[in-house]
Amino acid sequence: MVSEQPVDERVVHRLWLAGALPRERYQPALRLARDDGFWRRWGERAVLALASGHLLAGVLFFFAFNWQDLTPFAKLTALQGGVVVAALGSRLPILPELVRETLLIAATVLVGVLLAVFGQIFQTGADAWQLFAAWAALTLPWVLTGRSAGHWLVWMVVVQAAVLTYVDDIHWFKSDNGEPVAMILIALPALLLLIGRELMVGRWDWLRPGWARLVPLAVALGLLFFGAEVAVVGATAAWTMLVFIIALAAATSLYSQWRRDFAAMALIVLLGCGFVATVAVRLTSFHDDIGTFLLATLEISLIFGAGSWVLRRIHRSWSDVGHD
Repeated sequence: MVSEQPVDERVVHRLWLAGALPRERYQPALRLARDDGFWRRWGERAVLALASGHLLAGVLFFFAFNWQDLTPFAKLTALQGGVVVAALGSRLPILPELVRETLLIAATVLVGVLLAVFGQIFQTGADAWQLFAAWAALTLPWVLTGRSAGHWLVWMVVVQAAVLTYVDDIHWFKSDNGEPVAMILIALPALLLLIGRELMVGRWDWLRPGWARLVPLAVALGLLFFGAEVAVVGATAAWTMLVFIIALAAATSLYSQWRRDFAAMALIVLLGCGFVATVAVRLTSFHDDIGTFLLATLEISLIFGAGSWVLRRIHRSWSDVGHD
């Protein structure tokens, strides 16, 4: 029996689709193929991530609640000590690898808290985006040496926050013409990280988890989609629609041919249908009456129905030959 859980499930599913496995034997076969060790490891990681998140949230709430009672020395010393202990603990070989990864992620988060507290104490006058940019720059070496997809995801959130707050400080991006452009700029970090992930996944196994692909893909395409939607509805910055179409076409080619990924294709088809539906409704909405509403409903139903049909065809064809 194949030891990897995803492969076993796919084999059973392909046998059922091919008619070699009766319907009543499908669920029992899945139970036999289940790798209990896989789910045990998944549960341990989930519990550890949840516990670490609660602990770090507790640190934040502690400083927020006791802010007036703590001296500047106590605030900075406690946070610096936490960063040092977490960073050094992540290098202890006696600890399990998962615990060391979690400690390094905690150190990264505490660096951000330390910078925020430092700015509050000394009133540096730095903008929010400068805080996040410094946070990302200081912790980048840990991300590269930590070799953890979870750490990489946390760092991506910090970078996205830096770009988001930077755009928020520029008033031009809040205008009708600037809002679609702002979405492209905000999507750029996730897009670059996604490209880096796809280029380095063969060398860095720690980037192999599927969610390490889906999260930046969803962020990048989602923001580009929002910018294109704003351009369609507001009839402004039309070139941002072209950017979204090019990105969607590139992602379709990548995840349907080079790296087959059904979850990625489902996201791509969903966003593509949403964009086409918006354009169709925009072009056919001449009057605010019941006829226009019914026509828009019909258009949306047909477009998403076609998208569902495409996904079913993709899933069936990939199930017959297997996919990545």
